[in-house]
Amino acid sequence: MKPSRPVEPLDQLVRMLARRDLSRDEARRRLLSLELDPDQVEEALEQAVARRWLDDRRLAENFIRKALEADLPPSRELLEERLAARGVPPEIAGPTLDQGLGSDWNRTLRERLKRYVLSRVDRGHPARLFGRLARQGFGIDEVREAFAACGVDLDDENDPRTVA
Repeated sequence: MKPSRPVEPLDQLVRMLARRDLSRDEARRRLLSLELDPDQVEEALEQAVARRWLDDRRLAENFIRKALEADLPPSRELLEERLAARGVPPEIAGPTLDQGLGSDWNRTLRERLKRYVLSRVDRGHPARLFGRLARQGFGIDEVREAFAACGVDLDDENDPRTVA
């Protein structure tokens, strides 16, 4: 049996990055959870950043691009929350969102929201659809406006705020 060699943080990081793109913060947390030397972890992170193996901006761009491919992408606020949860600093997430979403994002998103509601409202259960949209980060007023644009009036029976 071969003697085991010490676990090197950079080797561990390469294995992690082979499976999934990580933010610098995610990589740090995962490496430290392996009880590796914090100084060696920081050195490995610096090497990975220098080699562009770790790039928070690229991660944010890919994350946003993937979100925009959905039938109904999440709201900007939800994208910001999800990027923060992945450890992307706000000074990177904000400008990357601005660039990826464009200046007309709110108008574009409202139009996509209306099309989304219109394509699904005939399937019944407006409250369920309303709930899904709320989980995507849309505000109650935005969702009500989209329903109204589709000719659906959310009465007390269908309004999720009044459903017990």
